[in-house]
Amino acid sequence: IAAGFDWSRGETWLEARRHCEAVLARDDLSPELRLQARVMLWWLGPVDYGGAHYDVDPVGAAEVMAKLGADAVAAAEGIESPLSALARSGHGLYATVPAIVTRDESRLRRASEWSDAGAAMSEQHSVPWRMYCLLNAGMAHVVVRVARIVGMTTPVDGTRADDLFAQG
Repeated sequence: IAAGFDWSRGETWLEARRHCEAVLARDDLSPELRLQARVMLWWLGPVDYGGAHYDVDPVGAAEVMAKLGADAVAAAEGIESPLSALARSGHGLYATVPAIVTRDESRLRRASEWSDAGAAMSEQHSVPWRMYCLLNAGMAHVVVRVARIVGMTTPVDGTRADDLFAQG
């Protein structure tokens, strides 16, 4: 994200992942750089854990994505940055899937709150960041609709997706 390079093309994502992991192993890393590396690992997650991994173990892949998102959110704590908003909105989105699979309504509610928090945080940033965060939050609320379809009773407003998409 920070480099503006599409690491997901070809096998270069493996190199990007190794670089991020090496950077995160350093003790002298600034909080801003730690956030960039955590968000990049989250960004690479669907490439790393997508495809056959999702076909073989969709719950496990979703749990890994939720963990990567939680790590990015933790790194974002106290940092005013569009990456902080992206970490929250994206984590909210990816955390909805394991919440539905495990039928954990509390987790689904928290995921919805994270995605909404990221969308709200994005209001102070430029339009592309806002649009991306609103897309993540809107998609999280689409998943909430799916939760209702499969019989989960959740206090989360499933119509919020329409509002978020209209803003972006």
